[in-house]
Amino acid sequence: GVLEHGRLVRRHADGSFVSLRDGERVSAIGPEEQIILMNASLVVNPQRADVAEEDYRRAEAERVQPGSGGRSVVASTAKAKVEPAQPDTVEVTIRSIHTGRCHSLSVPPEATAIEIKEQLAEGLGRPEVLEKKLLRRNGDSSGYSSLADDEVCGNKRQLFIMGVDL
Repeated sequence: GVLEHGRLVRRHADGSFVSLRDGERVSAIGPEEQIILMNASLVVNPQRADVAEEDYRRAEAERVQPGSGGRSVVASTAKAKVEPAQPDTVEVTIRSIHTGRCHSLSVPPEATAIEIKEQLAEGLGRPEVLEKKLLRRNGDSSGYSSLADDEVCGNKRQLFIMGVDL
């Protein structure tokens, strides 16, 4: 299991790795560093509690970002009351239905499902992604619906995919 065999390591910008000690804080990582879990498999727990989309978004907004000096996105943006300009790109998160793992992409706001799949396939180096369907969560949280390849994703910032291990 994760607690018995898993080990967190810090990957520095130069590609070197350093094992983290138990109890060491990981909030002070630099913008080019990563924290990686080694020697443990992360699998979906069928007894896990479902997290409501609103709770997930709130937690993501409060999450401490690498290179932020330990400040959350909420704390960083609360100081600046500047209205953001209309973005040229938006971040879309693709989450695997099977593993829960995510991959984020920056795409134009008017990107279609096929354009997002093309960018995902290229980024992962896996052309079979083009054959899969992107899904959106139904508004009543009762399940998922597939997006047509020519459908503009618009304000959907989290999409899902089946049959692809991200």
